Parts: sequence; structure tokens; C-alpha cells
Amino acid sequence: MKIPLQELLLLERTSYSVLLNGKIIYDWTSLKEDDPYEVRVKLCGGKGGFGSLLRSFGSQFYRSTNRDMCRDLSGRRLKNKKDEDRLRKYIEVLTSRRKMMRKRMEERYERLKRVPTHHFDDEQYSKSKKTILEETDNALKEGMHISVCQQKIKM
Repeated sequence: MKIPLQELLLLERTSYSVLLNGKIIYDWTSLKEDDPYEVRVKLCGGKGGFGSLLRSFGSQFYRSTNRDMCRDLSGRRLKNKKDEDRLRKYIEVLTSRRKMMRKRMEERYERLKRVPTHHFDDEQYSKSKKTILEETDNALKEGMHISVCQQKIKM
């Protein structure tokens, strides 16, 4: 709405401000009728602080990033799809883990199955071992014979 310059000069100066090319003009008498001026009415403002109140309310709300219950274009829930992918990866890892365990067990079995390469050849030890075994066997037989004879005497 265009206000004629004559009416503008009649208004009280404290209730509005005049801008010419974006700059506030304090001397309106120098304005011409065809100048592109802008009139801005001064309104009584409140205490303020409403914008900061709105900003503080915005930070209080928790916005979830969980999209598991959303559906894809085919209608399936994203959580179900993620669970299937997780299960598929777990099965792959499990099969590879089982293969590794089987391979380790086979290697261990092969190591145990191999004949040791160390040969112990000490003739004196072999002779003394043989005589000790024979003496132990003879002592055992003799002890058994004595105990049988004592049982016969008691009867």
C-alpha cells in the first residue's frame, strides 16, 4: 500500500521509520514523491526470549534413529531382513570355524600317529631292565606260592 508523502509527514515520527534503498532516512523532507521509499511501523515488543524457549524444547525430545520397524518396498520389515543377513553371516563364520577345528584335529591326530624318530639304544639299560622285570616276576610268583601254602596249612 502506498502512503502519500504528505500524509507521511503528518504522522508522529516515533511510530514508524522510513527506509530509502534499505537505509533509514531521518530527514523526510528531502524525499520526493517518486522515490521508492519504504515505511515500517514500529510495534511494541514483548520481553523476548520466546525463540530461546523454543530452542530449549527442541533439545529435550529424543529422536530415535531406530528404523528396524520400517518396511521396505516389498513390505518386509527391515529388522527381519537385518536378522536374516546376520544369521547368514553367522552360519558362514560357523562353517569356516568348524572347518578350521576339523583341520586342527586332523593335524593333531597326524602328529600323534607318527612314530617318534628318537630311538633309545642302551644295551646296559635294556639288560638291567630285563633282569629287574624277571626278578620282580619271580618274587611275585614266590610270594603267591607261599601265601597259597599258608592257606592250605590253616585248613
